[in-house]
Amino acid sequence: MSTKALAHGGLSFVVAAVCLTAGAAEEDQGTLVGQWKMVVPTMSESPLLIVKLSGTGEQPAGELVAAQEGLFLEPKVSKVEHRGDKLSIQFTSEAGDDLFVALWPKDGGADKAILGTFRLRDRLYPARLTRTHDATLERLVRPPLALDVMQALRERDAHAKFARLHQLVKEHAGDPNLRIAYFELLYNGDLSVEDARPLVTAWIDGAAPYGAGWLTETRTLALAALAKGKRLAPLRLEAAQSAAKALPPDATTEQRSVIARAEIESAEALGKTDVAAAARAQWQKLEAQLDGEYLESVPPFKVQPFAGRKDPRGNRVVVMELFTGAQCPPCVAADVGFDALLSTYKPTEFIGLQYHLHIPGPDALTNPDTIARSNFYEVQGTPSTFFNGSQIGGGGGGMGASKKKYDEFVGIVDEDLAAKRGGKIDLAVTRRGDTVQVNVAAEVNPDAVAVARADAKRKAEAAAARDEEGEAKKKVEDNENMEPKLRLRLVLVEETIHYPGGNKIRYHHHVVRGMPGGPEGKEIVDGACRWELPVNLTSIRDGLDKYLVEAGAEFAAKDRPFGEPLPPIELENLSVVALVQDDATKQILDAVVVPVPDDK
Repeated sequence: MSTKALAHGGLSFVVAAVCLTAGAAEEDQGTLVGQWKMVVPTMSESPLLIVKLSGTGEQPAGELVAAQEGLFLEPKVSKVEHRGDKLSIQFTSEAGDDLFVALWPKDGGADKAILGTFRLRDRLYPARLTRTHDATLERLVRPPLALDVMQALRERDAHAKFARLHQLVKEHAGDPNLRIAYFELLYNGDLSVEDARPLVTAWIDGAAPYGAGWLTETRTLALAALAKGKRLAPLRLEAAQSAAKALPPDATTEQRSVIARAEIESAEALGKTDVAAAARAQWQKLEAQLDGEYLESVPPFKVQPFAGRKDPRGNRVVVMELFTGAQCPPCVAADVGFDALLSTYKPTEFIGLQYHLHIPGPDALTNPDTIARSNFYEVQGTPSTFFNGSQIGGGGGGMGASKKKYDEFVGIVDEDLAAKRGGKIDLAVTRRGDTVQVNVAAEVNPDAVAVARADAKRKAEAAAARDEEGEAKKKVEDNENMEPKLRLRLVLVEETIHYPGGNKIRYHHHVVRGMPGGPEGKEIVDGACRWELPVNLTSIRDGLDKYLVEAGAEFAAKDRPFGEPLPPIELENLSVVALVQDDATKQILDAVVVPVPDDK
């Protein structure tokens, strides 16, 4: 069976389980030899992949027999090790190296099931590994219990919903598909500590057979489920302290940090200041360690500075606009590729703008202007990328796909750098206290619009040929005969913001904090425009703070609160970007960036 499919990030399988006896005569029980299928019960009872293992204990080998299309991109088994009770199988694909690790039972192999965990796209899942004679895979079908849980959640009557969820957890105790049911009951069920404690116990007991990895993952999710209000704070503190004591030696720094933070929050809610202070000291050390690990390992590839334009007549500045979200796992590859571009090119060659959106969850770096800009481009999801107004280079992936995405971006930028600027922008930025004075004069070359439209059409046709942006060509064709709608826009950008989001990107760069003068900008008449605009940073800071308070209340009312502590609104290391754009085709004709002076 062909394994050609879409790239969606890394996979690793971690097993800690019990061995069962007796198997097929042709298989060497007690060794790895044989064919194995892997099932992730929260996805489907159909296997995700089949692996054939061979060789001896000292020199094991393996090959991939089949993998679900749509989940993996040409994976292969590149390395197998079996030392003592540790089994590791390394998979290599275009998305990067992925790893399966198992604790092998001392009494040999298994003919029924080994329970463990499976890491796919940087997420952990419970998994079941069994021997098989099959060589092909059935399509993935949603587990019936998962469908029952979702149906219960759609009940409009709260009493009926919670009654059905209680019945499901009673009938299917231990099934990993109950995690959403447990979460809903604990988070929104208005339970007392006495009623909630047996649910937490049952949830954790059900996770234990899948090994330490899934048990720790479940404990941290249970802490999130207990976070609503003060009522369950005693149980949450108890669960956090138990989770900290039960952490396995190989628990990640991130898991330790999540548990420490839960202990801080629950202790503070109970007025236990000494407990909270001790936990906070530990949490701050863990967060500093996470920051160091991130800065050392990201990007996971070497960045080479741009060697220079091949055509000396080229002087165009390439503007990349990335629409992303701190809660968006598929945005990781695009975010990291974007960051690497900032180290590859000079500001006279490349300007990067990062707009945050509440996709798929609340994002504290979002603001009304970033939402307005996404509406201007009709952004449908994240990540979305625009180069000088053309939507190309779309799609994302996990950290393992970041080098491939970076290389794709470099190819787009290098090609555009050979072109000429569509005009001239003179931008001056001065500062006195929190008032930034922006003076800008823009001129557009008479032929720039036609050149940009021809370039947009070529890119749209190329994208359509690759089935990348199916609507791009149609949009350009619909708009290319329209009269130009030239506008000058200003963008206020913050160099770096530390905000560890749900997708584990800890530092965000060139984040758009607002569009002074409004997202619509200023009209360019007869090919020229002058704009003198005072920008008050205090007003912008207050506006961002007010928006986050209002958005936070709205999301909390929908049971979707901000998942991480909100970052301080510092507005430091700022720059102003001025760009000229033809709104008829969205093409950016010229752009320039100038740093905002420090407040002295």
